[in-house]
Amino acid sequence: MTVKELRKLDDCKEHCPLYGEFCPGGMACYGGDPIEPPCIYWDDENENVDDIYERMAASRRRYEEWEDKKYQKEQENKKKKEEKAKKAREARWHVRTEQREITALRKRIRNNERMLSFAKGMAEATNWTNEMFNYEERVEIKEKNILEIENEKMQNRIDELLEIKKQKLKELRAKRKAESH
Repeated sequence: MTVKELRKLDDCKEHCPLYGEFCPGGMACYGGDPIEPPCIYWDDENENVDDIYERMAASRRRYEEWEDKKYQKEQENKKKKEEKAKKAREARWHVRTEQREITALRKRIRNNERMLSFAKGMAEATNWTNEMFNYEERVEIKEKNILEIENEKMQNRIDELLEIKKQKLKELRAKRKAESH
């Protein structure tokens, strides 16, 4: 059947091979104006309808295959993402004690630095006040005071813990690698 013969059909529902699967057929819109089927706009009237059907079916199959590949790729990416998140959680759990101690030490260092800043500010305010009233007394803060020494010790401990944490993570990766082979 050619396109020309297809256009001459009175009822495309019964005779057209494209009806239902690729074509809704001629129908009326809400306002009553007809919506014409796609065969009205095809240029080559001598083209075989079966060839058109095969091209349309092949195009649909390619599209569906593309959608399937896209879906599979999305699922693989989702699975990889979940595995990565699982490994990250496991790694955080593996070094949790070190991380807690590091966090606590950093908090203590920040608190000590705040106290030092406050003490230096108070010393400076006292010195300004004494100078304003012409008093001879001046407050000095030691070059290396107890808080600064404690902060240095805590920072050294943080460095040690970071090295331990790094080593534990390295061992965990080696263990995972050995298990996967």
